[in-house]
Amino acid sequence: MAKRKVKRERKLLYFMAGWCGPCKHLREYYFDSLATVFPGHVDFIDADREPELARLYKVSRIPLIVFLENGKEVKRYDGSQKFGFEEFEKFLVEGEAYNDNDRKNAENING
Repeated sequence: MAKRKVKRERKLLYFMAGWCGPCKHLREYYFDSLATVFPGHVDFIDADREPELARLYKVSRIPLIVFLENGKEVKRYDGSQKFGFEEFEKFLVEGEAYNDNDRKNAENING
């Protein structure tokens, strides 16, 4: 995959832990490549080493992927939810990873 530009200020936060096997697998299988294609738009955060950030984003399950647009959370997936990998790239390129219900949920999360 070639490097791509991101519209607006979009970012994915990938919360994980060193002891978490599924976290490592997903990172190696997909998210490392995504971070290469979209430099500066995918952040890897070890929840054990960054407890304040984990509390800020209310991390209760890992892996946790948080979608940010202009600094505000608009969607999230935790380790118990099913998702399609194409949704992450689509969000970074087009910003269409969420619908009106997701926007309402994001408003509730962000206050």
